[in-house]
Amino acid sequence: MPHNTEADADPDGDNGARVVAISLATGTIARMGIQVANSLSITQQDAVGNPMLGVPTDAIVGLAPLPAAGMMCPNTIGVEREFLVDAGDGDRRRLRLSRIRTVGDLVEYFVTDHTISYFASQVQDAVIGGMLAEHRAPKILQVLCAEVETICPSASVAIGEVAEDGNVYVFSAPTFPAAFVEGLPHVGGRRGVQLPVLPGTFDTELIVPLVAERPEWGDFGARLSACGFQGFWSMPISGSSRAVSGMFLVACRVNSRLTPLRHELMDIAVRMTAMVLGRERAMLRAQRAGFTDSLTSLPNRAGVALQVGQMIEEIQPGEEFSVVVYDLDRFQAIQDVHGHRVGEQVLLRIAENIGSLLHDGHILGHNSGTSEFIVVLRGVGRDKAIEAMQGNEWLAEDPLEIGGRRLYARGHMGLAVYPRDGESFETLFENSSIALHEARRLPSTYYQAYSGPNMSSWVRENALIGETLEAAIEHNDLTLVYQPQVQILDDVSTLYGVEALLRWRHPTLGAVDPGRIASISEEFGLNYRLTRWVVREAAKQLAQWRAEGLTVPRISVNLSAPDVYDPTLANDIRDVAAEFGIPPADLVLELTERIALSDDGGNLVCLDQFVQQDFPLALDDFGTGYSTLIHLSELPISELKVDKMFVQQSDPNAPMKPLLRWITQLATEMKVTVIVEGVEVAVQRDFLLAAGYSIFQGYYFSRPLEARQLRTWLDELDEDTAFGDTEGDPPMVDRRR
Repeated sequence: MPHNTEADADPDGDNGARVVAISLATGTIARMGIQVANSLSITQQDAVGNPMLGVPTDAIVGLAPLPAAGMMCPNTIGVEREFLVDAGDGDRRRLRLSRIRTVGDLVEYFVTDHTISYFASQVQDAVIGGMLAEHRAPKILQVLCAEVETICPSASVAIGEVAEDGNVYVFSAPTFPAAFVEGLPHVGGRRGVQLPVLPGTFDTELIVPLVAERPEWGDFGARLSACGFQGFWSMPISGSSRAVSGMFLVACRVNSRLTPLRHELMDIAVRMTAMVLGRERAMLRAQRAGFTDSLTSLPNRAGVALQVGQMIEEIQPGEEFSVVVYDLDRFQAIQDVHGHRVGEQVLLRIAENIGSLLHDGHILGHNSGTSEFIVVLRGVGRDKAIEAMQGNEWLAEDPLEIGGRRLYARGHMGLAVYPRDGESFETLFENSSIALHEARRLPSTYYQAYSGPNMSSWVRENALIGETLEAAIEHNDLTLVYQPQVQILDDVSTLYGVEALLRWRHPTLGAVDPGRIASISEEFGLNYRLTRWVVREAAKQLAQWRAEGLTVPRISVNLSAPDVYDPTLANDIRDVAAEFGIPPADLVLELTERIALSDDGGNLVCLDQFVQQDFPLALDDFGTGYSTLIHLSELPISELKVDKMFVQQSDPNAPMKPLLRWITQLATEMKVTVIVEGVEVAVQRDFLLAAGYSIFQGYYFSRPLEARQLRTWLDELDEDTAFGDTEGDPPMVDRRR
């Protein structure tokens, strides 16, 4: 077997020679050897004319000592060394030096070029490893670029994504000169190569050995030349849909030909890059879905938080911005009556209306799954934000025309200001929500600015009440008390009915105001369970009194706004009444004027479901609204409950007297019963009797009673006559207890 040897003396005095000979023989080994040598552009030959490895002995020996011949077992085959060598074409090769056999004091080696297989293995490990480690595309692609540039040291590699605007936005360009990268258009935080000036790059490979010969490239070509690049290649990267999704860009300083080796490297790199970009797009889609409200396409709460976080990082000392939370009132009721599609249209219209009020730089988001909108006013402090909230355009006073319906979509707002009310988005959002709840609690305003911990404590109490109210319903920790309604005819007092009133003693907060319970139950979505609990307890108690022989003609329970729009409540009340043997006419459903006279018209449809089940409807707090006299005749009510403000004057010549007489006339014409609330002293009773009223409710007759106290009260009622023997009782004194 012919072979060529070069031997150096063993510097360590080992027996034998340090061998760097390459043996080329006939057969497979010879052919592979020749192939490798040819790929290295080797011109050196051995004594019999076979190509030799064109690498100086020192270049190989200097990498690491080769084993001495005497240290090796005969006829052993194995890999001893891998190393990079500079090839004649300006690129590098990764060679594997394999021991074949020993011949006397020499060792025959065989060199294999495994540049491509090694590159493919390294790139695959980098890509898959990066994906498993959840690295983003720029970090993974930077490793891929480095692997290409290791083999092609005269090249600089860039990888980018083709966007809808026709630009390629660069993910990675680790060795491109800073002057070149900084000169690229900067759009949305990414550097863009304007590819429309590079025809053909989207569909096919582009190979330009001499950039200087392409003047039509303009500034892009000039920047390449200025950075010392002679040639330019690009290969399109196709996604799973076969559409071009990215570009693999290579600029060369020397030997800009696209050799077979370079082409094969790029093929591998393009395939792996397509995998990385596909995953990156999937992650971005998931991220956008995670930060975007699917209905409005606005940023959701997390999306707003992300943008505000970036604002805070970039904000200068002394700068402010405001966070406003805007929430629609009775949105759930709109959905219950008109359906979810109408509700969605309302939200879309509100988003459009608010968006039209904002300037560039402000942020509008929608808290997905709610009727809340988040507005971030960049550069706007407290005073200017309050001025903005005071504008009538926020109130949507005019009805929305949606699907042939006129819907009113009013709301409340809360404001918090950076940095005085919080230095993070979550704190600002929480405090603006607290201010929103405060605005809802106060009837005289539709907006509030956060004012500090005192406001927070009230909202936190509400949260505590809301969290424990559901358990209180479940465990029957709530109670009902009953206030009698007295009818006086011909100086004879009889029980007309009782009103069931909710009471709850919280384990840590003590007695909770009934109005607060009602508003919190609406806020926490507990109306469904709470109202059904009240109706059931009231019906059960009425049946129990009657079973005990007490004559209680009727019982009233209060409905909230969500109850009116509850599509199943009427049937559920019917079932409860039937269970306890209560005729529907004996179970009166009270609703406030605000609820009954809402502006969207849907309330009339909903109220009719109760009338069809023969339940009487009573209009509570009559006279406190604004449009009562206009819409009163449209309501299917059988009782009017006159608010106590009409009877607070004890003077018989009070200005209310003509109005009270007019109400009795109106009730007579409408054929409805009138009950006057808030009667506290005898002079009020006499004043009202003279005005034509006969049914009363108030502390003069009785405070709310526990169920067991009603029998005693009825016994005392039978002994008295119209409560007419005690003139001038002081207010708030209950003579019947």
